Amino acid sequence: MTNFLKMAMIAVFAVGTFTACDKNSGSDEGQGNGFSSEAYNAWIGTWNVTSTTSTMSRRPISFTVTIDELEAGQSYAMIGWGISALAQQQRVAVAFNPDDNGLYFINDQKFFDVSNPDAGTVTITYRGVCGYNGSWTVLAGNYTGLIGKMNDDGDSATVEGQTLEANNGLQVPIYTFDFFGTSDDSSQYYCFTSATGFTDGDYPIGPFTMTKSSPAVSGKASGTTTADSQTRKSGIACEMRGIAAQEAVSL
Repeated sequence: MTNFLKMAMIAVFAVGTFTACDKNSGSDEGQGNGFSSEAYNAWIGTWNVTSTTSTMSRRPISFTVTIDELEAGQSYAMIGWGISALAQQQRVAVAFNPDDNGLYFINDQKFFDVSNPDAGTVTITYRGVCGYNGSWTVLAGNYTGLIGKMNDDGDSATVEGQTLEANNGLQVPIYTFDFFGTSDDSSQYYCFTSATGFTDGDYPIGPFTMTKSSPAVSGKASGTTTADSQTRKSGIACEMRGIAAQEAVSL
């Protein structure tokens, strides 16, 4: 694992999440300088995002995300990237790579547990959605599946999915990221009800275009928000539809 990816995985702890990554492993070299730069600050703000196509309707899907400072010069707290209702309420960590000034999406972020009559107790996770066997599934493992590149104007950007090799040897393209419920033994994944204006299972596929609609506001994102607490209380229902264990893939 590269030093940058180690730094990216460590960033998720700042928003109260848990991963299998050891926070103390590896060298600290190249893990960011702890202060913000012009390139780092350029990503902060509210963005209008549009995909190239989608898994079901085959049409572009548009949504809005807000990116706030998390750890200066290293990571951000982002909300809004995903079609699930939870994406509008739960912040996730995204990493800033000072080597290329890129925005990197961190896979396998784990949050809190919720209960569902059909699924039982599941852990909320933020994972990459990938193309697989003519459809889609989720891809587990430690990786950065979407990478954003800022344009010269500082007010627009492009986010592209990476193509990764799964443990079965297949090359799988990362379409997007979203929230899923994961069973205790990680044998089942459950989708969450989609937010208003989206269709269940119709995941956006990049490349994505991003256009800044408003600049940053002062202040640093905190790890726990009111919306986070409300989500824990309401226990957003999992859909009945699960992804069979044999259909889920990992690195």
